[in-house]
Amino acid sequence: MQGKVKWYDNGRGFGVIETEKGEEVIFTRVAVENAGRISQRAKEAVEFDIKKVPRGKEAANLHVLS
Repeated sequence: MQGKVKWYDNGRGFGVIETEKGEEVIFTRVAVENAGRISQRAKEAVEFDIKKVPRGKEAANLHVLS
């Protein structure tokens, strides 16, 4: 699945992605595969998988797209 970073709080280590369908999905620093590019600027394009967690959906295996 693809989307764009809506916002990211580097201090707290989590943020929100807006999917191509307009859904919001939470992600954590741990989900980012290419951690060297953890800046997660707003509107940065990403690709990710969805995993179900007790609170709903969360992004996993997140890759920042060039």
